[in-house]
Amino acid sequence: MTIGETQERRRTGDARQPLAGDDVPFTQVDPRRWTNRMMLRVGDALRAYHRHHVIGTEHLSAALHSGRPVILIGNHCLDITDPLMLTVAIYRNLGHLLRFIGHGNLFFTVPILRSLATDWGLIPNRHMEMAERVLEEERALMLYPGSGTEAILRSYRREPYRLKWYGKLGFVELAMRHDATVLFVAGLGLDEMYYQTDVPAPAALVRLGNAGDDAYYRGTRLQIGAAGLHILPGVAPWPVRVTHLISAPLRLPRGLDPNDRDALAAAQVALWAECQALLDRVVAERERESDLVDRTCRAATAVLRRFGI
Repeated sequence: MTIGETQERRRTGDARQPLAGDDVPFTQVDPRRWTNRMMLRVGDALRAYHRHHVIGTEHLSAALHSGRPVILIGNHCLDITDPLMLTVAIYRNLGHLLRFIGHGNLFFTVPILRSLATDWGLIPNRHMEMAERVLEEERALMLYPGSGTEAILRSYRREPYRLKWYGKLGFVELAMRHDATVLFVAGLGLDEMYYQTDVPAPAALVRLGNAGDDAYYRGTRLQIGAAGLHILPGVAPWPVRVTHLISAPLRLPRGLDPNDRDALAAAQVALWAECQALLDRVVAERERESDLVDRTCRAATAVLRRFGI
């Protein structure tokens, strides 16, 4: 749901269909809370496991001190490991515990995940009013425009590191309405954290992760990690090296009408092209950020794909 649609429903009093996460309270995130201390330790452990490295924190630091809200956008894979490592790295380096938007049906319908996600400050997707409040009160938000289309339905072997942003205008509208600085975070190593097979995931498994609905994500492929089938978030990826590169501020048109869908679409296409070009450069130069373990994992992946698995 767009911000404009949300505002119109508020004005007219129209009801909407219930969404996962509707009853999630908006509370301040306390890093000292025991669940969040645990998440920070898990993030630290994952960062060590993946030899995680962040490049470009100076761009984020400058943006946070500019007085304008900041929106970070990035490429995505089917796991929480990626945003968790980035969030922990930013907190350790800049002291800012960054919120990000997560899949409502996954994180806010499974009891244990719901509790952890709420304490950690995740914003359920399709709740633009909560995203707006984060920008207004905390001045920074991380989101993934490709969402499930990019993380779940994309074929990693046929469309490696492809940004699947077609028709995703919400983040542009959000940036325009709040005059936000937008930074792109290129995640290198994400597509290799789990081996995506060509075997369709059972409908029961898809329903488990999507609040009983297996239609939207029909075509989901099974993924394999170091501990076998990838079912639980963060358990357990292959030890590829993961690097995040934070860009300089992206070029956004000034004075764009956030209610003009055609103008938003044109701006989104320009942003997509700029971000895809940056991501392509990072992937092309990946050997600079690789190591022996990373190269071994990628070689094993290539062998499996050669056999058509």
